[in-house]
Amino acid sequence: MRHTALLLVVLTLVACDSSAPGTGSPPDSLVGRWSLDRYESELYVTSVTTQTFVDLSGTATGQVSVTGSETATIRFLNPSLTDVRAGTVRLTSRNPDGSGPATTYDLHLHASDTGVHVAQLQVSAPGRSEAYDLRSGPLPFSFSGGRIRVPPMTLTASDGRQVQVNGELIVPTVSLPAGQRTRMHVQTVPFVPGSYGGGPPTRYAFEADGSYRAERDLYEDVTNVFVGFWSTDGNRLRLSPTLDGTVNPETFAYAVSGGTLRLSIVATSCSLSPDCLQSFEYSMGLQPGSLSALESVESTVFLPRPWTDAPRGGATLGSGRNALIG
Repeated sequence: MRHTALLLVVLTLVACDSSAPGTGSPPDSLVGRWSLDRYESELYVTSVTTQTFVDLSGTATGQVSVTGSETATIRFLNPSLTDVRAGTVRLTSRNPDGSGPATTYDLHLHASDTGVHVAQLQVSAPGRSEAYDLRSGPLPFSFSGGRIRVPPMTLTASDGRQVQVNGELIVPTVSLPAGQRTRMHVQTVPFVPGSYGGGPPTRYAFEADGSYRAERDLYEDVTNVFVGFWSTDGNRLRLSPTLDGTVNPETFAYAVSGGTLRLSIVATSCSLSPDCLQSFEYSMGLQPGSLSALESVESTVFLPRPWTDAPRGGATLGSGRNALIG
């Protein structure tokens, strides 16, 4: 099985800082064996004005019903194909995790200031693809404050078959207080045991004498191994892996809490581009010129699970670096 990559908001021109906010922990809390449980990606913003953000990637409530020649329930918003400012909304029956029936129903709604209106239900299944369109009349759907209202309307296929759509979805909103660093979004991707390939170590063993061992399975019978020394300073964990006598230290923010170990790296985004914040504001539907900072936090979360060192015959010495996110 392939390693599942952590989906991150695409941000260019970033400067990394390992001193992510965190409480830290006494060094002895790190001693033991840890196994990777999940990856987490968080997005933080600081706004100079108080405003409300519609979290397009959040879990919506409510539903839009499809009846007539097709029967379906649409409960999800497709954030990648939704542009609030352009008047475009894409709703779908497919769960973001890909689960659900083989047939997918996508409802595309568009109402622009120029009077161009579009309403189309796209039906996709193995060996089948067709569409139902709004043939006449206005498109009075609305999207305000996270509430998407789809009034009763009839859509018609090319062969004359018809469906009726009607309902409402409520997308979560996030309050952004002025001057406060606020988490805008978080995504969690579970680690699948038995995954192979490059990326961060999936197992750590921290010893009381300050030595450590980290492993990552590259193939079924080949494991990448890192060995070296560790130390802490406040909430920072310094790892000093050695390779051919050369030490390549790295530092992460860390915290041990509730039986979990979290290693994090902060990416301070848009620090090198004056247009980056403006582009992000537009894409997220935020007030122009309202953001002063944008940060992403990438974390790997471990649980105290026992594991056995890779056999010598199947181990390869690592590159000397413990990349957090592969």
